[in-house]
Amino acid sequence: MPPDDPAHAPVQAKEALVRAAAIKNIVLLGLVAWAFRPELRRIFLSIWQSENAIALPAAFVALFFLRREVLRESLSRGSWFGVLLLLTGVLGHAVCIWPFDYELFRVLMIPVILMGCILACAGAEFLKRSLPFILLVTFCIPLGDRAYAALAVKPETVTLNLVCSTLDTMPDTEVYLRGSDLYYSRGQSQKPIALGQSYRGMALLSTSALVGGFVLFSRIRPFWQIFIVGLAAGPIVLLCNFLRTLSWGLTTIVGQCGPTNGVPRTIAAAVSVLSAWALFAALCWVLSRLVIEDSDEDDAAEPTEAGNA
Repeated sequence: MPPDDPAHAPVQAKEALVRAAAIKNIVLLGLVAWAFRPELRRIFLSIWQSENAIALPAAFVALFFLRREVLRESLSRGSWFGVLLLLTGVLGHAVCIWPFDYELFRVLMIPVILMGCILACAGAEFLKRSLPFILLVTFCIPLGDRAYAALAVKPETVTLNLVCSTLDTMPDTEVYLRGSDLYYSRGQSQKPIALGQSYRGMALLSTSALVGGFVLFSRIRPFWQIFIVGLAAGPIVLLCNFLRTLSWGLTTIVGQCGPTNGVPRTIAAAVSVLSAWALFAALCWVLSRLVIEDSDEDDAAEPTEAGNA
């Protein structure tokens, strides 16, 4: 069949659109990376030094593979509203430097700027399908000490008290909280449970949220399911943190592990991640069977996308 066959025209037009959008995105994102390299460097270092160093790239690659056809079909010629969103992010970033000095909000402008780039180069539908990737990046933005203390200290204190009360029910074992660390005693011996590690485990909260985001967006879902899972994400992540700390304590007490033993930490991390996957997967499974979507509903109306996902 000759290359100028009319039947090939839509395919060739789509290929040209994909190439143009890819070139525009590469150029624009390259300029953004150069202009905001200090903030991006901070985000990358935070990812590299956290438990998400492997999980985040793996989630990105897996989600891109599952959504590759969806993203390709969602491409358009872009929107000028993306330019406005991009300028809004740049302005917000500048305001957070001067006259205000809000480091966290300055870094949070990066996802807004990325959304503006995607909307300007590839269109609203492509941006909609790309939001899971933006969300995964947002999960890994470092909060800073003040924001961390405001958001994490209270939930972790409640978690430690619950774990202490639960472990204290073990026979011939007394568990008590001293400052931010758990200790246990059996007979005349008193030993710490994860000395100095109680608050560090909060870093796994972002990993649990990342796992939940991957499970949620591994398929194309209607907005009401995304909304419900979003509401349930906080309690699920906190429950995973409770299970993490509880499994750490049980492994330490039963195995008589010292504070430098890495086995309890490894088991606790595995329990946290696997429980996050199981709970989010179970919730998504239940929600997908609550209502049979009509064929004309937004996301459920895309059998090709769902099949590819």
